[in-house]
Parts: sequence; structure tokens; C-alpha cells
Amino acid sequence: MTDPYYQYPGESPDTAEYKLSEKAPVKANSKKIHRGTAKKILLADDEPVSRGITVTLLERNGYTVKAVKDGKTVLEMLQRERYDILLTDISMPDMDGTQVAQIIRSGEREGIDKLIPIIAMTAHAFPQDRERFLSCGMNDYISKPINFERLLGLIEETCSAVPVMTHVVSAVLSLFLIIMVSAMGCCRAT
Repeated sequence: MTDPYYQYPGESPDTAEYKLSEKAPVKANSKKIHRGTAKKILLADDEPVSRGITVTLLERNGYTVKAVKDGKTVLEMLQRERYDILLTDISMPDMDGTQVAQIIRSGEREGIDKLIPIIAMTAHAFPQDRERFLSCGMNDYISKPINFERLLGLIEETCSAVPVMTHVVSAVLSLFLIIMVSAMGCCRAT
């Protein structure tokens, strides 16, 4: 192939992992976006071109990325390793992104952090789609074609909010326990 932006390693187009060449523009803004809390990303996308481009762009911005092509593999990877965030396509074979998010949030799979931030990356761009993704447990979504600068910002925004939310949930649970223990103590005295 002679495309200046993509390198084609020579396999058949159906099985090739496409990679950006060094000539490909990384982003519109030439300065590197500051990476804060997110370091290790799990990316799920069944489309090899999209997956390859996204991995390359994220790696060029300092992230460590593991890419998989289906929801079943996402769950297996999350049981084996810890990731800071999951970026998932919605339409994938075997198990779609919404099913993956629901399983993660349910806590039914041993070893999976049910609070991992999840961002949907999808061609579904209607307002009701966003609500559907949020209601199944995703933190946010970005529509395809991906605006890469927006994706980088969304990753950092989502990962930065998680520790704060964890502390808020922890404080609320502690307060709830104090109230329950106090109520139980009062009930025993009567």
C-alpha cells in the first residue's frame, strides 16, 4: 500500500493489524497532552484499523495500551490484570460493550474492579444512546469518528474523577454505618 498515513504489513486486508506510519499526524495540537492519573488502558474494538490507530495514538501520548477485539476477552483481561480505564466499542461479536459494562458493574466476576472507569467509543451518536450507555454503567462516551484530543481529555477527566468519587462513596458508606450502629444501639436500650 502507498498510503502515507498507514503502514500495511503485507497480510491479507481482512486479518491485517494496521498501524500508523511515523508520517501520520498524531493530533491537531502539536503539544503533548499532560497525562495525569491514567497510565494503563484496556481498549476493546473489533475493527482492526480503528484498534490499531487508537493504540498507536494513545501510545504516542505516553499510555500503555492492551488491545482486544471482543467483550469476552475484555472480561478475561480484567480478571488477570489491573487497568486504569476501559475504552470499549459498543458493537462487538460475542458480547457487546453494554453487556461488558453491566457485568463489570454487577461485581459478579471475581477479580474485576467493578469501579473501573469505562468509556464507550461508538458510532451511536444520538442523545438517547448516551443515556443508554450511562444507564448500563459507563462513565461516558465518545462518538466515532473519534476526535483524539477530546478522547485524551475525556480519559483524564474520567480517571481524575474516580478517586474523588471513591472517597465520596466511602464517606457516605461510613456515615451510613455510623447511623445504623447508633440506631441499633438505641433499639437495644429500649
